[in-house]
Amino acid sequence: MSRTTKLFVAVAAGFVAGVLLAPKSGKETRQELKTRALEAKEFTNKKSRQAKNAARDAGMFKNKLRNHADRLAVEGKRTADRIQKDVKKP
Repeated sequence: MSRTTKLFVAVAAGFVAGVLLAPKSGKETRQELKTRALEAKEFTNKKSRQAKNAARDAGMFKNKLRNHADRLAVEGKRTADRIQKDVKKP
């Protein structure tokens, strides 16, 4: 048998064994899968929102930092101009 055929047979056997040995009925299993899928969806949505908020906050922080640096640069230039004028006075 080829490797692919062996894999397919193993997967099919595992599936059949799982169905036959399952401690719950099909309906219960489907309900549990549905519940777990909804929990996974909620978890993923929550983490996605957190990532978006973190990215937004980082962008806002970057803009605040840039604005602060711009203000400092303007203040520094004004101070340098004042010092230069004071030095030129006799």
